[in-house]
Amino acid sequence: MFEGAILTPLKFFPKRSERDLSNEMTLLYQKISDLESELLPKNTTNGSISANVIFGGGYIFSDSIFLDKGALDGIEVGDFVVYKSSIVFAKIEEVFPKYSKVSPFSRFGQEVSLRSGFEKNILFKAEGKGGREISALLPSGSGINAGDMVYLAQSPRFLVGLVEVSKKKESRDFEEIKVVLPFFLRSISEVDIIKNNVQER
Repeated sequence: MFEGAILTPLKFFPKRSERDLSNEMTLLYQKISDLESELLPKNTTNGSISANVIFGGGYIFSDSIFLDKGALDGIEVGDFVVYKSSIVFAKIEEVFPKYSKVSPFSRFGQEVSLRSGFEKNILFKAEGKGGREISALLPSGSGINAGDMVYLAQSPRFLVGLVEVSKKKESRDFEEIKVVLPFFLRSISEVDIIKNNVQER
């Protein structure tokens, strides 16, 4: 499945009536498109396991996703879940013989290590806020701005999302950034599972 997958920005960022789409967001779509040729060759991964979503992704249960592959297929707790070959959005939380439960990074209270910046060298901890949103509190002047790409800390070849908002807190010593997954969880029907055997670098 990893070969030939194409990142289509407008597919990942469908039109949203709840938010006004500004010129800045339009530029973000183009930014993703420009990264296609860079991301795809790097993310061709051998040994991935394809799985189908059998439950979850709706409005009420958007943070509860179950897959049709489990321990009998080689799935293990902590494995990463990848969408469209280049976007990692979750980890395997529980494994049963024939199915497994996924914990999205955006699940409320879920912690994840991320990285961003021009050279992908700014590492930080973030926490899920529900839906598609992940939030982090960083020292002011971190260098991360709205529109920046955010990657998995353990493996910067995998995209996690985009910084949608970066704003200073009242104390001015910290700034809060909001990272948004580039798709709605309810849109997922098929994923790939890869081993969590990558190291931070």
